[in-house]
Amino acid sequence: MKRKIQQLVIGLLTIWQAPFVVAEDMDWQGSIALESNYVFSNAVEIDNNPVVQFWANGQFSNGIYVDFWTNTSTESGNPSQSGEIDWTVGYIHQLQSSKLKLFVAYYDIQSPDLFDNNEDVWGTKIHWSNSHYYAEVAHYIVDKSADGYLVGVGTYRGFSQGWSLTGKLNWADGPYQRGKIVVAKLRLSHRNPKRFFDVLSIELSEPLYQEDSDDVRGFAPTLSVKKMLFTD
Repeated sequence: MKRKIQQLVIGLLTIWQAPFVVAEDMDWQGSIALESNYVFSNAVEIDNNPVVQFWANGQFSNGIYVDFWTNTSTESGNPSQSGEIDWTVGYIHQLQSSKLKLFVAYYDIQSPDLFDNNEDVWGTKIHWSNSHYYAEVAHYIVDKSADGYLVGVGTYRGFSQGWSLTGKLNWADGPYQRGKIVVAKLRLSHRNPKRFFDVLSIELSEPLYQEDSDDVRGFAPTLSVKKMLFTD
């Protein structure tokens, strides 16, 4: 319970204070979301119970940005140990009709405690995107030794009346001594700023190939409701 309160306090302070402390030339935004479960990019299920996720982002006019994200389980005692706090610093380079994003991230994983530097992850990523497609390559390091890699491609399509569809294909190898896996993801979303929850979505994950089956969910649905708290 103490760890859960710690996460909630950090998330709330970050989200609610960000508009007052950012520089004048920074664009900022933040949100809170309730998800039916937490499934990582390689389809490993971190928590099969509902989770609360905070997110705040600030971007300077020169392309440098900072990102803050937390995941907090709603289950009493948090037996899944899904608590997580992510800190990201990156740079966005605008190309003619696309953009290139480079960033370094630190993922503070509850294993078993937050802020203990145990099984935490450092990550670097290169991400390219335009209005319809993206591609990314990521490298992860756990405890300064165990490597992991992720290569992903995807597509985005926006439709009328707030509907959108996102498709992803990820190849991952580790970290945490997990074998290679190829995962397909499909996310259908509907956005309506007039509604209390701005975004409603459902995401399906399907492993197409995997060396290890532990913790991997086949065709796993994740329901999500998101509220934008502030934007500039």
